[in-house]
Amino acid sequence: PTPVIQPPPPIDLKFFGTLDPSANGKRRAFLLHDDTVILASAGDTVLRRYRVIAIDAKTIQVEDMTNNNKQTLPLLAN
Repeated sequence: PTPVIQPPPPIDLKFFGTLDPSANGKRRAFLLHDDTVILASAGDTVLRRYRVIAIDAKTIQVEDMTNNNKQTLPLLAN
């Protein structure tokens, strides 16, 4: 029989806003994990597991470093 390949688990972060670029020109994103709010920039590692790859106005690209799984998370509607 052909082995069943399980998809990687969804990234357990919610993207709910951005902060205008700071003096260094980097846009920052507000992320939510359970009840914890995290402010992150591209290149940051979050929760020792996720790396922020890119931040746009309506999406954020995050990599789960435990399984090299990249996902694009949409901006949550209010």
